[in-house]
Amino acid sequence: MSDNNLTAVDSAPRAKPRVAVLFGGRSSEHAVSCVTAAGVLGAINKDKYDVVPIGIAKSGSGCWSRGYRPVVAVRVVAA
Repeated sequence: MSDNNLTAVDSAPRAKPRVAVLFGGRSSEHAVSCVTAAGVLGAINKDKYDVVPIGIAKSGSGCWSRGYRPVVAVRVVAA
Protein backbone atom coordinates (compact mmCIF):
# COMPACT_ATOMS: atom_id res chain seq x y z
CA MET A 1 0.00 0.00 0.00
CA SER A 2 1.40 3.38 -0.91
CA ASP A 3 1.17 6.48 1.25
CA ASN A 4 -1.27 7.90 -1.31
CA ASN A 5 -3.89 5.39 -0.13
CA LEU A 6 -3.68 6.44 3.51
CA THR A 7 -5.97 9.09 4.97
CA ALA A 8 -5.08 10.93 8.16
CA VAL A 9 -7.84 11.23 10.74
CA ASP A 10 -6.37 14.50 11.88
CA SER A 11 -3.05 16.17 11.31
CA ALA A 12 -2.90 18.29 14.46
CA PRO A 13 0.21 17.77 16.58
CA ARG A 14 -0.46 15.59 19.62
CA ALA A 15 1.02 15.95 23.04
CA LYS A 16 0.36 12.24 23.72
CA PRO A 17 1.19 9.22 21.57
CA ARG A 18 -1.88 7.56 20.06
CA VAL A 19 -2.39 3.88 20.92
CA ALA A 20 -4.94 1.69 19.14
CA VAL A 21 -6.35 -1.27 21.05
CA LEU A 22 -7.58 -3.74 18.43
CA PHE A 23 -9.84 -6.52 19.70
CA GLY A 24 -12.45 -9.06 18.69
CA GLY A 25 -12.40 -10.44 15.17
CA ARG A 26 -13.65 -13.57 13.49
CA SER A 27 -11.40 -15.94 15.45
CA SER A 28 -12.62 -18.56 17.90
CA GLU A 29 -10.70 -16.46 20.46
CA HIS A 30 -13.06 -13.49 19.97
CA ALA A 31 -14.33 -13.45 23.59
CA VAL A 32 -10.82 -13.80 25.04
CA SER A 33 -9.68 -10.88 22.91
CA CYS A 34 -12.57 -8.70 24.14
CA VAL A 35 -11.92 -9.53 27.80
CA THR A 36 -8.20 -8.86 27.39
CA ALA A 37 -8.92 -5.52 25.68
CA ALA A 38 -11.22 -4.53 28.55
CA GLY A 39 -8.36 -5.13 30.96
CA VAL A 40 -5.94 -3.11 28.81
CA LEU A 41 -8.44 -0.25 28.40
CA GLY A 42 -9.03 -0.19 32.15
CA ALA A 43 -5.33 -0.21 32.99
CA ILE A 44 -3.74 2.04 30.37
CA ASN A 45 -2.74 5.51 31.50
CA LYS A 46 -5.11 7.78 29.56
CA ASP A 47 -3.22 10.85 30.80
CA LYS A 48 -0.14 9.55 28.97
CA TYR A 49 -1.75 7.97 25.86
CA ASP A 50 -4.51 8.94 23.42
CA VAL A 51 -6.35 5.59 23.36
CA VAL A 52 -8.44 4.52 20.34
CA PRO A 53 -10.33 1.23 20.85
CA ILE A 54 -11.07 -0.65 17.61
CA GLY A 55 -13.61 -3.45 18.03
CA ILE A 56 -14.21 -6.05 15.33
CA ALA A 57 -17.41 -8.16 15.49
CA LYS A 58 -17.45 -11.88 14.77
CA SER A 59 -19.00 -11.01 11.40
CA GLY A 60 -15.90 -8.98 10.53
CA SER A 61 -17.59 -5.59 10.80
CA GLY A 62 -16.72 -3.21 13.56
CA CYS A 63 -16.09 0.35 14.51
CA TRP A 64 -13.19 2.57 15.36
CA SER A 65 -14.07 4.69 18.33
CA ARG A 66 -12.67 7.63 20.18
CA GLY A 67 -13.90 8.17 23.70
CA TYR A 68 -15.88 4.96 23.18
CA ARG A 69 -18.13 6.67 20.62
CA PRO A 70 -18.09 5.27 17.05
CA VAL A 71 -16.20 7.48 14.64
CA VAL A 72 -15.60 5.37 11.52
CA ALA A 73 -17.12 2.02 10.54
CA VAL A 74 -14.64 -0.55 9.28
CA ARG A 75 -14.93 -3.96 7.67
CA VAL A 76 -12.24 -6.62 7.83
CA VAL A 77 -11.68 -8.46 4.57
CA ALA A 78 -9.50 -11.51 4.10
CA ALA A 79 -6.35 -10.84 2.09
